[in-house]
Amino acid sequence: MLVDVAIGGMIGLWFGRTPLSDSAATCVSGRPSLPVAYWVYWCGLVMAVAIEFSILLWAPEYLEHVVGLSTASAAGAAAVFGLAMLAGRAAGSGLLRRITAERLFPLALLVTFLGFLMYWGLDRPPGAIVGLFVLGLGIALLDPLTISFAIGAAGARSDTASARAALAGSLALLVTPALLGGFADKVGLHLAHLIVPGLVVVALICFVVGQALQGQAMLHQSG
Repeated sequence: MLVDVAIGGMIGLWFGRTPLSDSAATCVSGRPSLPVAYWVYWCGLVMAVAIEFSILLWAPEYLEHVVGLSTASAAGAAAVFGLAMLAGRAAGSGLLRRITAERLFPLALLVTFLGFLMYWGLDRPPGAIVGLFVLGLGIALLDPLTISFAIGAAGARSDTASARAALAGSLALLVTPALLGGFADKVGLHLAHLIVPGLVVVALICFVVGQALQGQAMLHQSG
């Protein structure tokens, strides 16, 4: 981890002042300007990645110390989360042919929340493992959908938006799993996982606010 941080720091120092070219209008100062709706979605992307990696990195420990599986069984059972993520993202393109992204995202959050209730609330291994699978199915769509919302909100400044979106994922990965671990040291791993539904709620708020801001922007442009 320290090596990765060092490499990232060197890249930041070397390329930190390198401008990103955009294909369309910039603000008066000549630097790319992203709309407020983009930054709201950006915060939602932080939440989406945080949810994913909080479960991914802590599932083996949770299944072992909370659910009661052996170390080997917990590590094997945690693999269902990755399988669910793969299945969810594979099915995502088909779902988007039938459901708009704006309707699919709240449904994905609902599946995520219901999966968490099963995973967290059922202390028997079969129920917790099924809940982990359902949780993975819901989480699978959060990241790609939020990125699409953010890039769409950025309009012509998509190059800059993509670069900033990568920073959102890195920030979530760096902070949230460690934060959950810090809470676990104080209140236990079971209660510490309640950070996950909190992240789901914030992700929903970001989505609603981002949609409202985009709607206002479209009305302004049409007027």
